[in-house]
Amino acid sequence: MEILFIFAAYLFGLIAQRLKLPPLVGYLVAGFALAVFGFDSTDTLKTISDLGVTLLLFTVGLKIRFKNILSKEIIGGGFLYTLVSSILFAAIGYLLGYGVYGALYFGVMLSFSSTVFAAKVLDDHDDLGAYYGRIAIGILIIQDIVAVVLLGVSGMETPSIWAFSILALPLLIPLLGRLLNRTGHGELLLVFGVFLALSGSWLFKSVGLSDKLGALIIGILIAEQPKSEEVGKVLWGLKETFLVAFFLQIGLMGLPNGNAILLVGLFLLILPLKGLIYFFSLKLFRLRNRTSFWSSSVLFCYSEFGLIAGAGAVSAGILSNDVLVMVALLVAASFVMLGIANKWMSDIYDKFFAFLDNEPEAKHTRDHLPSCIGNTKYLIVGMGTCGTSTYQFLSESKQSVLGVDADPNVIADHRKKGRRVIYGNAVDTAFWSKCNLQSVQGISVCLPVLDEKVAVVKKLRKLGYQNKIDTYYNYDDEAEILIKAGVSELVSPLKLTGESLGRMITYGKEPEKIA
Repeated sequence: MEILFIFAAYLFGLIAQRLKLPPLVGYLVAGFALAVFGFDSTDTLKTISDLGVTLLLFTVGLKIRFKNILSKEIIGGGFLYTLVSSILFAAIGYLLGYGVYGALYFGVMLSFSSTVFAAKVLDDHDDLGAYYGRIAIGILIIQDIVAVVLLGVSGMETPSIWAFSILALPLLIPLLGRLLNRTGHGELLLVFGVFLALSGSWLFKSVGLSDKLGALIIGILIAEQPKSEEVGKVLWGLKETFLVAFFLQIGLMGLPNGNAILLVGLFLLILPLKGLIYFFSLKLFRLRNRTSFWSSSVLFCYSEFGLIAGAGAVSAGILSNDVLVMVALLVAASFVMLGIANKWMSDIYDKFFAFLDNEPEAKHTRDHLPSCIGNTKYLIVGMGTCGTSTYQFLSESKQSVLGVDADPNVIADHRKKGRRVIYGNAVDTAFWSKCNLQSVQGISVCLPVLDEKVAVVKKLRKLGYQNKIDTYYNYDDEAEILIKAGVSELVSPLKLTGESLGRMITYGKEPEKIA
């Protein structure tokens, strides 16, 4: 049975990829197709799905620092959105005849956004560390806290007195750090990463808290350890493979009756309103329009938690089973819509919402844009390992170089080391409009995701930038795509490494000094 599931996921994922859609859209459609032919989920699929979600949330935690989620825009915006949207959906539930208590429960249930889906979209764009991505994840953590309360109200899961012991977890940080450092690299680090994720999940569940929240918190606890990024990298392939089961399982929940399908259509029409509530909740805390829009764009879907909470509500007699089946289709359909929309979200903003960029510049906010870049000759977009090396080379060559990154933590770390790095999202038209690109002789795009590189290069060319743009590629088919987008020069890291090793073995220890 599972072999058929995997083949269906591959087939529909391949079709989605050919249509230039995220493969996860194909996985969802595969689940629906299997359900139409009478297939049901299996215990094996559910176990793999749970592992995938646990690993995903653990790796999300590895990119979050506690101090970044304790901000007014996250706490204030998160609770304000939850309150307003809960009232909206509760009113609709009351009109549908769910009763006062059932309507309130229904309202809170539909106000939640999917942690798994939002994290997956952000991870695919390498934006978990970006400011807007961090806000989105922070709000989802706020919702997870509300979720624990909701499960307790339904009688499905009540935290025990031992839940307070979770507050002592930070005391384990030094021990976990030492273990990480002694683990080394490769497969043993992979095993330790899986152990940590499952341990956090088990620990929280054993005291009556959300097991998924546990995996996230354990990740956050070790996020500032030097090897946290490496842990995330070694878990990447395993996490992505297991997550296929999650999206298949959502689709395999089947199709509801005709009346429920009409309700699904109604709630899908309300999705933009959900996005608007997010947008204005964040705007109250003086975020830029574009930052508020981007954060909202990964949150305006319904949540798989609605299914978990719905099952508890059905068991407690608060809601009927028909409502649960309807919510299952609603969650899956919203995933498909958001998966498609996020592929072109930057273009959608530029085409239909560019007028939002006409706003007074708010000073002293973490997402404010620089007024200018001076007489900078070279820009480095993305200040990770590749970007930092490029910056360092140009700086040591006495060139006027400026780094650009969307992660405030990365920016702060570079500034401590004396590097000139500013905040900016590379697909933000407003950011580039503030740069005097005519004086810039070259731009190095050092972003890790192919789609992001292509989007940045196309945007720069569309804005009339004619000078050099260079980047790197990992596979030969990527090179052709980047050249068509407008890249001037490309380099393959592995080929460059091979050439350097060849020079080193032939001429000596310092190949960088060889002409």
